[in-house]
Amino acid sequence: MSSELERLHRTGGRMNLFWLVVTTIMTAFYLFSAFNDQPDMLHNWRGAALLLLAGIFLFRYAWWYWTAYHTRRAVERIGPTPWRPALLHWGIVFGMICLMTALNPMMGWLFWVTFGMAFAIFRPPLMLLPVGLTVLGIFYTLFVIANPPPEAILWIVIGMGLAMASTGYMAYLQGRLMRERVEREQVFSRLEDAHRQLAEAHRQLELSAVRDAEMAVIAERGRLAREMHDTIGHALVLMAVKLEAAERLRAVNPERADHEISVTKEVARSTMSEMRATLANLRAPLNEQEPPGEMLARRAREAGERAGFHVTYQIEHNLDDLRPPVREALYRIGAEALTNIEKHAHAREVVLSLARQCETITLRIEDDGVGLPALVTASKHTSRALATQPSSPPGHYGITGMRERAEALGGRFSLTAGHAQGTIVEAEIPLEATP
Repeated sequence: MSSELERLHRTGGRMNLFWLVVTTIMTAFYLFSAFNDQPDMLHNWRGAALLLLAGIFLFRYAWWYWTAYHTRRAVERIGPTPWRPALLHWGIVFGMICLMTALNPMMGWLFWVTFGMAFAIFRPPLMLLPVGLTVLGIFYTLFVIANPPPEAILWIVIGMGLAMASTGYMAYLQGRLMRERVEREQVFSRLEDAHRQLAEAHRQLELSAVRDAEMAVIAERGRLAREMHDTIGHALVLMAVKLEAAERLRAVNPERADHEISVTKEVARSTMSEMRATLANLRAPLNEQEPPGEMLARRAREAGERAGFHVTYQIEHNLDDLRPPVREALYRIGAEALTNIEKHAHAREVVLSLARQCETITLRIEDDGVGLPALVTASKHTSRALATQPSSPPGHYGITGMRERAEALGGRFSLTAGHAQGTIVEAEIPLEATP
């Protein structure tokens, strides 16, 4: 609740408290007039009934004032009273005045209370019913109590009409201004709540982005740890074993020892080359302005120069508008496939194709190397290349990582044994995919 709504609520409470005091004074005055006009009422049931009804009438008015402005529910629901409870309250007050008027016509002047209430708490056209009933009650009281002479009736009607019009207009204007101000402040309050909720959602989004970035860093660290374990770690173990063997063979077979040392040098050079390639990949972030086909072609050309295979390119040229997640996934999957060919395939020919097909883009990398053992074994028992979903070997994560990148964008990844030999890596990713 805004402070302005609270202030308006307190203002409305003070106004209604003022009218409660006025109504109490009017009721006391007309009770005094009634008993002064008919003293015998003090000694019969009519007087007791009139006092009881007047007490109930004031209690009802005070109870409505309290429930409308001082209870927890009223504070939570600031604004005009809904028409059903308002009509019920007005009807009870009007009925009490009718009963008191039946006991003593002097109490009919209290119809002015329901007249002002009708303009203050109702809106057109619902206002017409309580206003009409109240006007009938006022004119009934006027002609029963005052009993004016016939020649004064016209002027009395004109005077009462002007009094009712001015009183009703002032009460209606006051109630309308209060309602409009409350409704406007409620709109502002809802806008402030929406702004706070939006700010909280933005804060949560920022926290989520930070957590995602941290998870990405953790995942990349894990990938680097696995890569170093698979390449540098294994190479260091192999070099240590061969150097120990050369040390033992130095005294008994110097030629064999020299051979082991030479092989160790080759392992060191190969490991250094792989480490340079990995560092170059890490140091060179994706260029969002460079088409993914050109990035993959450059990566394939560099791998071919290092491993000695020839690359044939089948790359479409209308791929500049790819979204960053799709561009990233295509490059990372292609780079991993080319790295595997460079390390393990012993291939002579590699075909790299990248093509748009309706709402998807397909990356296909085919080599004529030794192939994956599982695919080679399975293909010997079939008349065609076997499409399967192999996973990375224990301690390796390249195939699993490629599949996860494609599936994270709603795409498809597959490994297929080549028609003659080798392996086909294929990834199909929707163009509208989002992480």
